[in-house]
Amino acid sequence: MDTNAPVTSWDFIKENYRPHDRIAIVVRNRREDYTLQRLLSAQDAASPRIQRFLRYENAHGADIYVSMNTLKPGAKGRTKADIAEIRHLYLDLDEDGDERLARVLKSDGLPQPNYVLDTSPGKHQVIWKIEGYTLEQAEATLRVMAREFGGDPAATDAARVLRLPGLHNKKFKEPVPVKGHQLVDAVYRPDKFAAVPELSDGVQTTPGKRLAPMGLRRDGGSLSQSERDWAWVREQLRAGVQPDAVKQALACLRADKHNPRYYAERTVGRALIR
Repeated sequence: MDTNAPVTSWDFIKENYRPHDRIAIVVRNRREDYTLQRLLSAQDAASPRIQRFLRYENAHGADIYVSMNTLKPGAKGRTKADIAEIRHLYLDLDEDGDERLARVLKSDGLPQPNYVLDTSPGKHQVIWKIEGYTLEQAEATLRVMAREFGGDPAATDAARVLRLPGLHNKKFKEPVPVKGHQLVDAVYRPDKFAAVPELSDGVQTTPGKRLAPMGLRRDGGSLSQSERDWAWVREQLRAGVQPDAVKQALACLRADKHNPRYYAERTVGRALIR
């Protein structure tokens, strides 16, 4: 895609999903008070027939949204249990959006976003294409990013839908174009977000450092990273942090593990029975 060209609704779908990915398209008409949700392949969603339908609905008062993450083949709805694969992280910047967007774009702790959607004057949705995330890792990162950069805390669930660019925002008296800008064409792994501070509510970590301070064993040898993780987990639990919050933070911070979720579950589980 030409990064200088306007982002259309069909190009956005083609660039962010594989043809046979299952996604949700949501049509919300506040004027007529109805909501439609269609679960279909990305290939169908980008087809001329569906695009004509979406443009028709949009022209007649409906706002159009797309799920950020893909759905299981047998999914009947759009819940967390229906999610097949995590594909995106995102921020919804509704208040002081221009200033907060500038902070995101200048941040050393975040990679360059793939897309910025201007949803109305001073309001933006920022999107990163990702891979290698579990649902728990993604939601922990979304919560921290929203807190750190002033995003809408309601937009931190993995089943979220965001506006499709190239259409219009119909929440106002006069329709507002939803303008999409593609900044980069990259797919990021969790380590690219490792500098984002505080990975979960109540969990204390130091930005840019490992989970626990370097230390020594009783025999004088240096602690391994796993031993530092163990010490950090026990410290968090003793401080009263909820086990689920510790698990989410540890899984996100130890994304270098083959299975971060299992590693976090096992480490926290062992700490709870000691």
